[in-house]
Amino acid sequence: MPPLSAVDNVSEAMAYDIVNEREKGEFISVEDLNKRTSVNKNALESLKSFGIIEGMGNENQMSLFDGMF
Repeated sequence: MPPLSAVDNVSEAMAYDIVNEREKGEFISVEDLNKRTSVNKNALESLKSFGIIEGMGNENQMSLFDGMF
């Protein structure tokens, strides 16, 4: 996997932000990632296209049916 700062639209400052916040605890959703870092919409789209945040839910709130099927 390339360094985060090598991903289109992800600045070096955003990459450091992601790494520093990740050391404090896992991101539980894209919403959590967005709230805890300086990542903008374009950077999030790039992270999605590279599969870096694949499988991560969009929101912090869990559905009653998550994990049932």
